[in-house]
Amino acid sequence: MRDLIEGVQRFQRSVFPPHREMFEHLAHGQTPEVLFVACADSRVDPSLLTQTPPGKLFVLRNAGNIVPRSGAGAGGEAATVAYAVDELRVHHIVVCGHSGCGAVTAALKGVGDGVIGDWLEHAGDLRGEVDGRWPDLQGEARVTAGVHVNALQQLAHLRTHPSVARAEAEGRIELHAWVYDIGSGVVTAYDRERRAFVPLDEVRDEDGLVAELHRPEPPIEEGWLDHGPWRAVLESSGKRPMAVAEAVAQLTGWTPSRVGREIIDLPTELLHGLTELEVEVVKAWIEDAGGSVRIERMDR
Repeated sequence: MRDLIEGVQRFQRSVFPPHREMFEHLAHGQTPEVLFVACADSRVDPSLLTQTPPGKLFVLRNAGNIVPRSGAGAGGEAATVAYAVDELRVHHIVVCGHSGCGAVTAALKGVGDGVIGDWLEHAGDLRGEVDGRWPDLQGEARVTAGVHVNALQQLAHLRTHPSVARAEAEGRIELHAWVYDIGSGVVTAYDRERRAFVPLDEVRDEDGLVAELHRPEPPIEEGWLDHGPWRAVLESSGKRPMAVAEAVAQLTGWTPSRVGREIIDLPTELLHGLTELEVEVVKAWIEDAGGSVRIERMDR
């Protein structure tokens, strides 16, 4: 809890103020473009994965990124889907599975009675599908196959919901199945033409979605999606040099002893690909540890 509270304090002190206008705009309503169905797994962060600011994604998360078929009982999933499609008028629905999914692993083992078993029944017959298609698969490869089958199965379940079926028939929504590999950072998407999961940038029908995810909208200032390039210089370690050294070590992968007490140029890899907001979070992290860091664009 201490980490959470300190994180909220950093947000209120260092992140919110420079983006006050954007948050004040968001306070009046939301117009997300994507319903993102993800697993509740703590290692999966939809906004981090897609590098999108607040207001872009309407997120539905549960164990196994499962969407029960329509009529399976009143629940949060059905209400969330209906609200996203009929009220928010999202343009896309992404079901994103991930490597090593515990829910899929349990479904493949055949979890018995209890609330977990009852929930996993909504995933469909993953065990039968995987064993029927690939009877020789074992271990991690079997789970990986189950993750892919599950993502596609949930698209089929989504199409049983009247709001989704109607919107798809009208041509105002598209459905996508993604799988995120946590260890490598690679995201694959189902290519309908090739009937296979391929790297995201190779799927033709994902182009429109990618453009919508990353298109900034006013009044979000341009800096929100500004990716640098950045340069960081640690000017001082303050009165808590070891705390600063540990913070920098976590950000750079260096050892605290290598960071030391000296004024150093931090490697460009530290800030590679970060948005302006994320850079400010890095700065706040170091300053909270008692240090002083200067971060600037390299091309200005």
